[in-house]
Amino acid sequence: TRELRVQRDMKRERFALPEVTLFDKDDAPIDRFLGSFHSLFERRNADNIGELINITLDAIEKANGQKLPGVLRNVDFNSESNLGSTKERNRRIKQLLEDFNKPALDLRKVSEDIIGDAYIYLIERFATEGGKKAGEFFTPRKVSELVAKLARPEPGDTICDPACGSASLLLRAGEEVGSNNFQLFGQESNAQTLGLAKMNMFLHGMDSASLVRCNTLTD
Repeated sequence: TRELRVQRDMKRERFALPEVTLFDKDDAPIDRFLGSFHSLFERRNADNIGELINITLDAIEKANGQKLPGVLRNVDFNSESNLGSTKERNRRIKQLLEDFNKPALDLRKVSEDIIGDAYIYLIERFATEGGKKAGEFFTPRKVSELVAKLARPEPGDTICDPACGSASLLLRAGEEVGSNNFQLFGQESNAQTLGLAKMNMFLHGMDSASLVRCNTLTD
């Protein structure tokens, strides 16, 4: 089956998709599925689809150790205040799953570099359209490139951004080194922005980067 093929292939990857087990009120298992987009898409008509997404994202975070802590669970897909009443929430989530299931968004034949660049593009668009407030977490690409060149990072350097935002500047500084012989560190006080930064690093293959939530002015 497709799920078995996915499980087999994922064992060779740096990212793990776990098996998710659902239990009833008596702790008896009632459903078991691979924590993947396809499994959620197949359950898109479920009355508790928002809860299923939350459970799946939580399982994925736990299965991947320190790579994506606090990243995927920043959004509550079962929140009435954010997504409306149960009926409206389910309609929105179902539409979202169907939109991402379109053949045009099939990422199986796309390189990680393209996915990472697309992620930065989306953050940049959001920052541009969000105005001044959104600019707090994103440094424009040309500014990042200029600052990285001025810093002149060299092989063997330890590079730190004390207010890293979504980490675009840190990534540019790493690219400027010209090799993989460097270490990246960053601090960010906003939890959601830190989530963007960790995902940014992961999508660009920077698994060794150390990003923490911290207020640099006080700690």
